[in-house]
Amino acid sequence: MKTYPLVFKNKLILLYLKSKSVETIYRKYKVSKSTLYRWINMTKSIKKFKKYDENEKEKVINLLCKGIPIKIISERFKISKSTLYYWQNRQVSNNTIQANKYANDLHVIKLNKTIEILRFISQVKDMKTREKFEAIRSLSEKYNLSLLCEVFHLSKSTFYRYSNMKIPSNELRDNFLRDEILEIYRLNKKRIGGTKIRRSLIERGITVSEKKVFSLMNQLHISKQTKKVNPYLKPKKNTNSKCKNILKQRFNPIEPNLIWVTDVTEIKIRSKPVYLCIIMDLFARKVIGNIVSIKNNTRLAKLTFNHALTTRSNKVPVIFHSDRGSIYTSYKFRQLIQKYHITQSFSKPGYPYDNSPRDRFNDP
Repeated sequence: MKTYPLVFKNKLILLYLKSKSVETIYRKYKVSKSTLYRWINMTKSIKKFKKYDENEKEKVINLLCKGIPIKIISERFKISKSTLYYWQNRQVSNNTIQANKYANDLHVIKLNKTIEILRFISQVKDMKTREKFEAIRSLSEKYNLSLLCEVFHLSKSTFYRYSNMKIPSNELRDNFLRDEILEIYRLNKKRIGGTKIRRSLIERGITVSEKKVFSLMNQLHISKQTKKVNPYLKPKKNTNSKCKNILKQRFNPIEPNLIWVTDVTEIKIRSKPVYLCIIMDLFARKVIGNIVSIKNNTRLAKLTFNHALTTRSNKVPVIFHSDRGSIYTSYKFRQLIQKYHITQSFSKPGYPYDNSPRDRFNDP
């Protein structure tokens, strides 16, 4: 069997691929047709992966992105449809990942800038349009104008309109007065009112009316801080003559069951109130009756009184002292007290010292 050099063999196969017929190659190079066909079939059986130029590949991908049918692109560029589908799917996947990453990066950058902006401003909603404009203008060199307008809820057109607008003289004066009022207010440790602020302004050579000072103070949400008077130390002038104070702070009886005192305490359990009613014998400062209820009513006071009677074997006190709450001044409770011929005593309104032994029970 005759052997042929590899170079010669490749030359004949190349001629065939260049559209030369097997008959022509046979006549010219005197190689049998069967050998030529065997070489050609061997060449076809070897699968080769074609490498495409990057520029050509990018051009084809751009055509795919524009929506040109794959069949037309395949016929034009002699690329298999499977290869085109593979490129298309990979491009869509890459675009989705890049788009999501880009959107996330933009969102994070926007949030970071928004947080930085809000550090300068505490209350955007309460700001006037002029104040928003001034804040945006002061921050516009450092941050994006669109982002600032979005944060401050101010349109760009309004911002540009204020940029071209001159500030009225009365507004300039009000801004100056606000700064002066705030300075005086802080120097006096927030313990100065509008009248004295006006005097301080006049001493500084600033003429202003008292009405204007109060108006600007309202705009700045500032007022004089005064010490609150304890309301419990001021008893009411008009008191009920039927509710007399018989005990008069005589808290040291000589024997048991002479004086009982009572009161109701509100206790919060899981943010819901319950009421503890206690009756105490002043002789030993001992609790002789206690009931807990979700309602502070006359029924609670009556149940506690009955519990105290049971504890003391139905021995009743001479004096029963309480505050002037509605549960103790009600008709039903007074009827119960009168049934046992007990003298009822009441503290002065808004004066807890008349029932201090019972109130001291609440202290830790």
